[in-house]
Amino acid sequence: MNNTHSITASLPQIIAAASPEDSALLIADVRALVQRMDLLTQAFPEGTRHAVAIKTNPHKQILATILAHGFDLEAASIEEVELAMSAGAGPQQIVFDSPVKTRGEIRRCASFTGMQVNINMLSELQRYPDNLSCQLGVRINPGIDTGAPEMYAVSTDESKFGVPLTDQSRILDACVQYPITALHMHSGSQMSDLTVQLQAIRQLYELAVLIDTHRASQGCEWRINTINIGGGLPAEQNPDQPVMRNYAAQVSDLAAAYPALQLRTEFGQWTHRAAGYALTRVEYVGDGSVPNIFVHLGADLFTRHVYAPVAPLVVKVLNPDGTEKTGLNQTCNIAGPLCFAGDYLARNIELPKINEGDWLLICDVGANTYGLWSRHCTRSIPKVLGIDLQGAVSQWSARQKIGF
Repeated sequence: MNNTHSITASLPQIIAAASPEDSALLIADVRALVQRMDLLTQAFPEGTRHAVAIKTNPHKQILATILAHGFDLEAASIEEVELAMSAGAGPQQIVFDSPVKTRGEIRRCASFTGMQVNINMLSELQRYPDNLSCQLGVRINPGIDTGAPEMYAVSTDESKFGVPLTDQSRILDACVQYPITALHMHSGSQMSDLTVQLQAIRQLYELAVLIDTHRASQGCEWRINTINIGGGLPAEQNPDQPVMRNYAAQVSDLAAAYPALQLRTEFGQWTHRAAGYALTRVEYVGDGSVPNIFVHLGADLFTRHVYAPVAPLVVKVLNPDGTEKTGLNQTCNIAGPLCFAGDYLARNIELPKINEGDWLLICDVGANTYGLWSRHCTRSIPKVLGIDLQGAVSQWSARQKIGF
């Protein structure tokens, strides 16, 4: 686990909070979430504004926690804008990045003072009213390969996101015609080549200077005042977070040369992953030399893991009372509850011998799980519990049926 906080002491209390129908539980650890946010504050230049992607974990209590810590929220749909406001966000605390904004959504968000609204293509600008209250930004596609998995690489030449960096003449013309004051770039998720990403960030700063020089030559008074570098770093196993610290130091060096430009970030997975756990009761232990262990969470919660696996899940076996199980390991498969053949959380995994009524604790799953809950088989979303900064456990939301 990459979480320096342990929930071991809380597990008996958490298990005791489970009713008979609670075949699974989701747990959010505020301590880990705040730890990540504090590191971002410390590592990036003073005055940097950090937003966290709502889609990574859209639980309303999570969003309220992020806002209470002085961070902003990044919304990828109008529904996420509304959810952010419901959680207590003011317009100035929201970055709106949907690539398919309707005319009605644009009219609405254009009236919100301080909201950063990033266009996805230059033709989108024609939909904006003359008098804007929002901050207008342009998403730039740097056309790079950051080493992100193909499904999450959003800065290739074929990407559906952003205006190509190479299209500079049209970008310059648009910035004279429209009050664009922000440049935005999000290169991909789980990036592995940060050298390329840092080069792209440098180019984004250079583009800002080029735009403002061109504007000045045209007698235009608008200026770029914000550089939004998005997110995209994978969560780290090392509790010291050396990759993020090194990345932040290099970004800080770049930003220091442009003190008039405010820096914004949008880290999602890196911020959330270590702050979440899942518990699922063992319902059946199958026969066979490698038994299938049937549990109540599968591709409904772990959509990415089952359909597009990247790394194995971290699984621990608990006794029915919540204490960790020890003893000789056996090889088994962890089978989810959904009715298709691929719904396995793990195959040929070595775990202490598992019995009906035991629990499996699955660690580091705060990102892209609750937010990707699948309606396949119409299973209920589990009860969500939160662990606060003092280690106290409380219920954040009840078990929810869907489709009724």
